[in-house]
Amino acid sequence: MSTWPVETVPPGSPGDEVSAARGHLIAVGGGPGGAGAACFSCHGLQGQGDAGGAFPRLAGLDVHYLARQMEDYASGARPNAAMSPIARALSPADRRSVALYYAELQAGAPRVQAATSAADPRLVQRGATLYAQGSAERGIQACANCHGPGGQGLNPVYPSVAGQPASYVEAQLLLWREGTRRNDILGVMGALARRMTDEDVRAVSAYVAGLAP
Repeated sequence: MSTWPVETVPPGSPGDEVSAARGHLIAVGGGPGGAGAACFSCHGLQGQGDAGGAFPRLAGLDVHYLARQMEDYASGARPNAAMSPIARALSPADRRSVALYYAELQAGAPRVQAATSAADPRLVQRGATLYAQGSAERGIQACANCHGPGGQGLNPVYPSVAGQPASYVEAQLLLWREGTRRNDILGVMGALARRMTDEDVRAVSAYVAGLAP
């Protein structure tokens, strides 16, 4: 079971209890934001995501990675019209509790996978090659170097990408490429995305969507 380091919550702070149970209540009820801010409405009852809406899988992601994304949404480091106001409405302990709740769920496939199953096999193969080998001549390092051969992630900095909806992965790569998303460590993702063509982006996105989470 995942645990949250004690030192991350200032001792004695009001409402500083961090627990998966607290995160569950926020995920299904919306917390301070009310029912309209409930996480499950976009990310699924089991955190499986929704390919049709480009909503990512949260279940099974690293607790520290999830918590950092919530903090970045709240601070504006990762701007998002939907997530930023939701994250700002939550306390730090709320945000960490949500992260803990989703980290403890078992990962599963996103709800709508029709687009993935219909992907052009040649596009998926191109994505597999880029993911595993990168492109030395274009300065694109292999995705597997950081996210692992099976897309499971290597540490809290480099998250699991396996089974993430292709629509979500593609959207994030484009946000990194245009500089809207800038919360990657040392600017690695932004630099890589700027070297990728539109077809590269679609190919890698289609490939990782087909990996088992």
